[in-house]
Amino acid sequence: MENDIQYLVLQQDYAKYHDQIVGFYKQEYEDSFNEDTIDNSAVIGLALADGVVVGAGRVISDLSRHAQIVDLVVDEAWRKQGIGSELARRLVDKLKESKVLYIGLVRDPNFPWLKDFYTKLGFKARSADSYFEI
Repeated sequence: MENDIQYLVLQQDYAKYHDQIVGFYKQEYEDSFNEDTIDNSAVIGLALADGVVVGAGRVISDLSRHAQIVDLVVDEAWRKQGIGSELARRLVDKLKESKVLYIGLVRDPNFPWLKDFYTKLGFKARSADSYFEI
């Protein structure tokens, strides 16, 4: 099935997919996800099957020094096919192409298997108390 997937990495040129992206993420995050979330993303990666979003990932960044990959999600029916890995790789490649110095992400502790997932992609775990949030 993965061969049927089209991957796009878009930097502020995602108007064509805007409503589809918002709808896809609202399935996962409900009301905590809105149009501003998309509009304020530096980069968005999409996995499309027959033109329908089945996976997405966003980047929050100044596209110079720091970038954080967030909201990497694959539709449950499409999981375990390498789509999330490919999206993450393509987002990282785009950021490296832009010469971003620090590329990071925060793993949701509710999903312990994500540590292995991100490690296999080349990310290194940092001290558990190095990330702070208000």
